[in-house]
Amino acid sequence: MLPDCFPPWGTVYHYFRLWQRTGLWVRLHRAAYALA
Repeated sequence: MLPDCFPPWGTVYHYFRLWQRTGLWVRLHRAAYALA
């Protein structure tokens, strides 16, 4: 269950899958790791 301040779960899931397919999560992880 998401907090009330988030959009509907379907919207959140859509963007999660989109970012997963485009490799955004990997790029974010690598960038954060490089800054650590």
